[in-house]
Formats: sequence, C-alpha cells, structure tokens
Amino acid sequence: MARADRPLPLHQGRRSPRGSATRWQALEIVTARRLLPPLLDRTDAGWVFDRYLSAWRDGADLLPLLHRLLPLLPAEWVAARLDAAMARPAERESLFWLAFHLRGLPARQAWLTRFATGPDPALAEQARRALRVG
Repeated sequence: MARADRPLPLHQGRRSPRGSATRWQALEIVTARRLLPPLLDRTDAGWVFDRYLSAWRDGADLLPLLHRLLPLLPAEWVAARLDAAMARPAERESLFWLAFHLRGLPARQAWLTRFATGPDPALAEQARRALRVG
C-alpha cells in the first residue's frame, strides 16, 4: 500500500475512500503542517495569507497553515494587509474569521473591537460575542 493511501491517524481523511478529494485535501493539510513551515519564506507565507483573504470560502483549508505561518510574517506587513482588507467589503468577512480564529494575530483584540463598531451588523454582533469570550 502506498504511503499516500494509508489512513491518516486522527484526521478526517482516515475514513475517506482512496483517491477522494477529501483524502487528498487531508494529505495536503497534514503535509503542510508537518513539512512546509520550516521551508517557507515570507513571500510564500504572504501568498497563503493573501489567498485566504481573497477567497476564504475556497481557501478555508488554509487556516491551519496560517497558524504556523503567522510568525514568519512581519507584524507591520500583517497590519498593512489587514488595513487593506478592511477597506474592501468583499474581504471583510474573511478578515473577521481570520481575527476570530488566529489568537496569535498581532493586535487581535483591536481588530475585533474594530469589527464590533463596524458597519456590518452581523459581523459586529459576532465580534462583540468574541470579545466577551476573550
């Protein structure tokens, strides 16, 4: 049995049929978590960050990678990219979920506070809940 076809322990791909999209997605995520962060540079980390923000519904599986890649990105670059995303209504929701999930995000509380006072009532309510929880 090829290594790629072996069940993945403690992961959703372990019960997926061989060759299925779920299994390959699981393999990509597990491989990226284990191998990629030490080999990536800031350009690659920036691409993953931008990819997540620009198409978060399609790139939601990148969220585990962002946990590992965030330390590779300079805080001022992250802040500038977040400011740019906040200016685009299409990226606001992805930015909110990024701030919600990534506890290591620089100035996370400030971003959630900014959303809590923002123009979108649904995101504002979710941000207020997140701030209450901590």
